[in-house]
Formats: sequence, structure tokens, C-alpha cells
Amino acid sequence: MKRKNLDIELLRGFAVAITMVAHFVVIVPEWADWTGYFWLGGGVDLFFAISGFLITGILIRDIDPAKFWATGYQFWRRRFYRLFPAAFFWGAAVVALGSVFNSFGSFGEGNGLLDSWVAALFNLENFYIYACVNQWMGTYNPSPLWPYWSLSLEEQFYLAAPFVLAFVGVRWWLLVACLALAFLQVLTARQFGNLLWFVRTDSLLFGCSIALAWSLWPAIMSRIAALRLSILQSGLAAASVLLIVTARPALSPYFMGFVALSAGSIVLLVSADRQALTGSASMRALAVYVGSRSYSLYLVHQPAYALIKEVSLSAGLPLSSVSAQIGGTIVAVGLSFAVAEFSYLVVENPARQWGAKRAQRMYPRIETEVA
Repeated sequence: MKRKNLDIELLRGFAVAITMVAHFVVIVPEWADWTGYFWLGGGVDLFFAISGFLITGILIRDIDPAKFWATGYQFWRRRFYRLFPAAFFWGAAVVALGSVFNSFGSFGEGNGLLDSWVAALFNLENFYIYACVNQWMGTYNPSPLWPYWSLSLEEQFYLAAPFVLAFVGVRWWLLVACLALAFLQVLTARQFGNLLWFVRTDSLLFGCSIALAWSLWPAIMSRIAALRLSILQSGLAAASVLLIVTARPALSPYFMGFVALSAGSIVLLVSADRQALTGSASMRALAVYVGSRSYSLYLVHQPAYALIKEVSLSAGLPLSSVSAQIGGTIVAVGLSFAVAEFSYLVVENPARQWGAKRAQRMYPRIETEVA
């Protein structure tokens, strides 16, 4: 089994941290001004770029056009067991909490919450939210299930990508097409509410392009590995800052394109697996931990935030003072990590391991590594 790229594992943690900070506004709406630097892209686009890179690499390695349905089925099966059990579990938990403990509406509207969960189960949450934002569904009431929109977009990518790699193959013109489609989006103004905001595939395509380039021209791409470590680290620091500071509509109509370019640059710099971020034992240990828990953290942090808000309001303790806001946020973040640990150990990891073992028994050539 190929070892994990620990720099990428650490970046998963960075991405979910940006997203968790962005959603502090769920607990403290008064923080909207400064959390706005985080919520419009950043972490999610970094997740997309990482996913595009890793999944394309896995498909290049594993998909056999001569045995497409066998190898494709195993890929989809592993994705299902990797993602669906935890998503289903926490989606059901949010719907349940929204039904019995939602006097102040912290979990969203009852009917809208159920509709959102159904859309998420069918991997259509991004289109559902697009309809909500444009008030086609008769409501605009965000809920803790709205982060599932990015999971839906990723699942749509997982469904289509095996067909492309199997029937087109690893071609230079496929790389050119990916980059062309990515830059077409980069150069398109995409304000929140625009359909392209919810189907933004530029970061995914940048990740795909990096994996294709490594497969097509490994000698050229390996020059990244030859760069001095200090250069890689400086580039990563600069791109990480840009990932955050460019996520502002006031900056430019093309701000989402800047975010995608920053995310793609970060993945490009770590694609050589030089351990530019994880050179020490402590950083490697941190990378393993946050990388493995990042998915559960993404799923549970908004429900945890909503729960703390609902509890505080129900107890007659609104988070009105600065000290109460900071304290409530700290408790919500701590609860997120505790619940994510439970999710990883009890729901996510057992389901993933069980699915991987079944896939391995049915078709042994497919490695059990999952992204």
C-alpha cells in the first residue's frame, strides 16, 4: 500500500479549520464581518483541489478499461463506504434534533431540514441550496446540513471521473481540456447564488490536472521535488494566505477564481510529497490525526455549533457579551472535536474498513487505500 502524503493530510486539517472558523457566524452572527474572510471558499476549495488530485491518481492507477465495470464498481463501492455511513448518520441526527429541540430555529426549519437531508442523500444538495438561495423552494433558511453541498459536488465528480479516465485515458489533451475548463471558470464572475458557485469545479479540475501531469510527464513534474525545501515552504505560506485573503467579493468579481488558483497552487507544491510541512515527528503525528478526522469534523461542526446556540438560548443565556461569545465558541469547537472523535472511531472508520475488506475480497488487485 502506498503511504499517505502527510503534507496533504495536514492540509485537510487546515482546510477544515478554515471552514470551522467561517461558520463561527452560526453561533455569533455579529462576527459576520470578519468571518466573511473565510466562508466564501477557502477551505472547501482546498478540499476540492486535494480531492481532484488524489482521486485522479487513484483512478489512473486502478481503473482498467478492459474491466471497467469491475474496477469502477470497486472504486464507487469504496467511496460509498468511505463517505455515506457517517454522512447518513449525522444527517439523521440533525433532522432528529431539528424535530425535537429547535425552539429557536438553530437547526433550521423542520420541512426545509427534511428536504435538505433528502437532497443530500441523493447527492443533490448543491442544486437544492441553489434553488433555496434563489427562493425557488419558498425558503431561505440555512441549516447544519447545508455543508453537504460540497459533498454532493464531490460525489458527482466521483460518478463521472471513472468514465472519463476509462474511455479517454491519460492524454495530454485531457489535461489541456481540464485546464481550459478550470480557467474558463476562473475568468467567470461567480457571486453567491449563481449556479456556477454551487458547481464550481475549477479547484477539482486543477487537482485533476496536477495528477495527470505527474502521470504524463513525471520527469518534468519531479523538478518540484528538486526545489529547495525553503522555497516550497515559502510558496505554501504565500498561497495559504492568498487562499484566505482573496475570498472577498469586494476584491474582484473574479474572487472565486483567485481562491481556486490558490488552492491549486498549494496542492501543486505538496504533490511531490517532500514533507515540506511535516518534517518533524510532531507535525507528522498531527497530520495523521487531523487528516483522519477532517471528514468527521466537517460533518459535525455545524450541528455542534447549532446545538450550543440552541442550548444557550433555551437556558436563557444568549451569547450577547464578548466573553459569552468567546466562551460559547470555545465550547462549540471542543464539542465538535469530541463528536468528531466519536464519529471517526464508531461510525466512519469501522464502515470504511468493512467496505474496504469486502472490496478487496471481491477484486484483490484493487488496493484498499482510500483518499
